[in-house]
Amino acid sequence: MTEAQQAALAQADARAAVLAEIDAKLQAANQNESVMPGMTSDRQLLPMVGQSLLKGAAGLGDVVRGFPEDVKRLYEYFSTKGAPVPQKYQPITDIAKERGYIVPENEPGSNPILKGIDFTAQLAGGGGINPYTIGRAALTSGLPAVARNVGGQLARTGAQGAVGSAALQGMQSVGFDNPLVLGLGTMLPMGVTGAAMSLRPSTATIANEALKGATPEQLRLAQALQNQSFGAGAPVTAAEAISQTTGGNPLSNIQRIVESSPKGAAVMSPFMAARPAGNAQYFARTVDEISPTQGGLEIPERMQVVAKESIDAARKEGNVLAEPFYKASERQLVDNSTMVSLMSDPAIEKAVTAVMKDPFYRVTNANPNSIQVFDAAKKYLNDKSSEFARAGNNNASDVASSAARTITSNIDVISPAYQRARGIVQQNMTDVVEPMQKLPLGKIAETVGYGEDIAGAQRNVLMPTNPKALTPTEISKTVQILKSKDPNIVQDWTRQNLEGIFNENSQNLQSGANQAGGAKFITNITGNAQQKENLKALISEGVSPAAWRGFDNFAEVMEAQGKRQGQGSLTASNIEAQKELKGGGVGAIPKSIFKPSTVTGWYEDWRLGKNTQELARLLTNPEGVKLFVELSKTKPQSAKAQALANTLAGGNVATNPLEKEEK
Repeated sequence: MTEAQQAALAQADARAAVLAEIDAKLQAANQNESVMPGMTSDRQLLPMVGQSLLKGAAGLGDVVRGFPEDVKRLYEYFSTKGAPVPQKYQPITDIAKERGYIVPENEPGSNPILKGIDFTAQLAGGGGINPYTIGRAALTSGLPAVARNVGGQLARTGAQGAVGSAALQGMQSVGFDNPLVLGLGTMLPMGVTGAAMSLRPSTATIANEALKGATPEQLRLAQALQNQSFGAGAPVTAAEAISQTTGGNPLSNIQRIVESSPKGAAVMSPFMAARPAGNAQYFARTVDEISPTQGGLEIPERMQVVAKESIDAARKEGNVLAEPFYKASERQLVDNSTMVSLMSDPAIEKAVTAVMKDPFYRVTNANPNSIQVFDAAKKYLNDKSSEFARAGNNNASDVASSAARTITSNIDVISPAYQRARGIVQQNMTDVVEPMQKLPLGKIAETVGYGEDIAGAQRNVLMPTNPKALTPTEISKTVQILKSKDPNIVQDWTRQNLEGIFNENSQNLQSGANQAGGAKFITNITGNAQQKENLKALISEGVSPAAWRGFDNFAEVMEAQGKRQGQGSLTASNIEAQKELKGGGVGAIPKSIFKPSTVTGWYEDWRLGKNTQELARLLTNPEGVKLFVELSKTKPQSAKAQALANTLAGGNVATNPLEKEEK
């Protein structure tokens, strides 16, 4: 061996002796609390944390610099029988010890809490805090994103440090000293904890899953609906808009969970609390376009009068056409043989006697043998037939009706003019009057009562909840007839009834304003396709097509609000979605180390809370649909996804003054 080699070996031995002495002091410092009598003070805690961070950074350097030597030592250990367990090669750490950067005075001692802090700080310095992701957040999203990034990394590092330190100290306390066993026993729970805290599904993941199956056109219409609702002052959420245009969407389940969470409710509750007032104002503007008149009970009474007058006017038109022929026949007399035959019927004899005495039939001074008298007797018998029928006396009604027909058949033979007049009246009844009576118009004319009774009966006629036989064509014909008599009656009646139903459905609940009142209103008046078509005919014909378009737009917004799930609707699909938002069941892993209820509660609050807050801002953003679509197209952890999420606070505050003021 040369002198140079001997000198180098002596230098290496001296260096090893120094390091051994330093390590001994460090070990003593961690075994004897009295070595550091003041370590619990804040002043000496900071140097300890600083040294721990340095040890972590040095350890990271050891991993890189010492990798070849570590591989060599492990190979010798496994290939040599009886070889001692190899120690980790620590070139960077040894240099720090030699130069006095790592000293016993700054070690944690045997205090388990301080040892946990030391362990966690080493973890942070050894890569627990990633400067690359922090820098990327700063460049792409600004300081708020940096704060969130650092906070997330600190939370993950703190949890891993606590778990790792507890595992290490636990194994040491029961006598484990094999470095490999200690290393595996420490790293395994740390790795699982870190993985669990990284599994939180991002808003991008949720958006991607929720929008599967939705077409671009459906999403375009959903954003248009959201724009319309915000512009009208009755905003719908992105979930409601998408569910409306797609016929149903998982986002409605997500919204229910978001509203039920503390952080989500902080955003959603003010949004929903403003809904009843916004709907009422939107409705008022909509019905003003139908009619500016806010009437009372005189409107249904006026409606009934107009319906009766319309039918009477149609009947009168036939009588006017037939009147010249009736006049010509009145002067004709019934021959004696026919007279005897007719008067042999007691019902006819009684009718003739009655009309000759009753001034209402205007034949008191007429010739008893004239057709004029027998025509009056026929009318008397028809009146009696109707009277008996209403009273339920069907036999008497049939007798009176038969006697009237007998008079008609005999007079038709005697007087062609009478037959012609009666034909004109009958044709008018068949072609005009009876079709009008079969329309809703006839039922409106026949409604009995006054005020609310008439109003309710008329609503059941023109706006029934289950219109089995009523068609838009019948409504259109009824409306046209009514408008010909009174141009404003239909629009005034329509506004009054819509307003009454809306007010009834939107009345306050025991818990406060009814947030679902608008949706309930639309369900009640357009709950099925036939109802909607009938209402369309009523408004389009009664007012204008433009008025219907305005109401239909209002209806679509209210229908979208109806896609919101009610309280207590955590169905199986909701529960499954809630599990996804919480990130699955991995949070149960730390239970083996800490108090289960505390760890599980903290873990679920953290995972559910941040997701629901971001989702709440997305759902209530005026361009929420667009943002969901953008997020669904990005990778969950991409810079673009994070940048989109970071814009939500500003957009949400702009539409929620209360939150802005609170912030």
